[in-house]
Amino acid sequence: MEVLLIGRGIAGLGAGGMINLVTIIVADIVSLRDRGKYQGILGAMFGISAVLGPLLGGVLAEKSTWRWSFYINLPIGAISTVAIVWMLKLPSVPGTRADKLKRIDFLGSMTFVVGVICILLSTNWGGNEYDWDSTQIIVPYCIGAVILLAFVYVEYKVALEPILPFRLFRNRTVVATNVSSFFLGGAFMSLIFYCPLYYQMVLGDSATTSGLKMIAMVFSLLLVSTITGLATTKYGIYRPFIWGFMLLFIIGAALLSTWSIDSPLWQQLLYPFIIGAGIGGTMQSTIVAGQTAVDHQDIAVATSIITFFRTMGSVVAVAVGGTLLNNILVGRGVNPNNFEEVIAHPKDYMDALKVVFQATIGWPVASLLAALFIQQYELRTTVGGAAQKTKRLKKEQEQTTASVEA
Repeated sequence: MEVLLIGRGIAGLGAGGMINLVTIIVADIVSLRDRGKYQGILGAMFGISAVLGPLLGGVLAEKSTWRWSFYINLPIGAISTVAIVWMLKLPSVPGTRADKLKRIDFLGSMTFVVGVICILLSTNWGGNEYDWDSTQIIVPYCIGAVILLAFVYVEYKVALEPILPFRLFRNRTVVATNVSSFFLGGAFMSLIFYCPLYYQMVLGDSATTSGLKMIAMVFSLLLVSTITGLATTKYGIYRPFIWGFMLLFIIGAALLSTWSIDSPLWQQLLYPFIIGAGIGGTMQSTIVAGQTAVDHQDIAVATSIITFFRTMGSVVAVAVGGTLLNNILVGRGVNPNNFEEVIAHPKDYMDALKVVFQATIGWPVASLLAALFIQQYELRTTVGGAAQKTKRLKKEQEQTTASVEA
């Protein structure tokens, strides 16, 4: 298990960089007006992989060995690497490697990660491994809070280029998109995580069958994400799509909370289909909204922050859901760590899972409330920062003229 955790951690380092850089590169070479369709395609690919990956892993685990869930990434990674080296041509950035390393906010990253881990550990352990008022729960919470305060100080006073530059948070849309992305990521990952558990632990489906049922979500996500991206490019708007599909997401999440141990097949397929449509219409639209609110030189960091908050929402939501699930099962005398005991009590597991689904409704609701504060900016047809540069030059000229006249 230790080797598995370390390996997944290393893989996560690479995945975190790739997810951000793909979006940043698109932002750098495509105009805001055309960015919607490209972001829509990226969002569709992300959603598809998030669902089909576990499906493929389940098939491999059943038909072969779970090790192939990791082996299969090797040829895929090799093909991606060759494609990037061969096709992606980017200009070199001036400066030595040492100078570039000095600009990385290692201290800010470390303090944030450690602080969040402390809080998540207490959240996972609370009521399950230890009592909520025990030293093992209270101490990590306190340590995590102190380290996160240190993180704020580092970002505000120490870091040369902080991972969370506070100046961007003076913009209402930047704040709204980040808060909305946090809760959107939490809702998305929570449902992706707990829907298969319903299929397998309550209905008794195999991992393969569970993955096949999730294809309904994949189909609607792919369809809506692509259509929304094209519509954003054509009409130059994004707020109506965020609001409308977020509302659809809420409806889908509410419907999931009505699942029972004997829900018919059409409900098992339709409700994830609705959720997939909600995800497809909002996931990438929020990134476009955040990118339009900042100058071109800040697009990379703004995109990274949005992805950062979305990822943190995913982690927190799954941890909170797991805590709810485990505490309810423990309260009913079922050991959540004993697989045979869990599958022997599907009714109790369904009741616990229903509470998790009910709690998940609050995540897209909070995301929609935050999204209401997103402003509509013009989606420019120019590539790069030409519009911002022109505006800044004009302002500088006006200031120079005023100084001369004075």
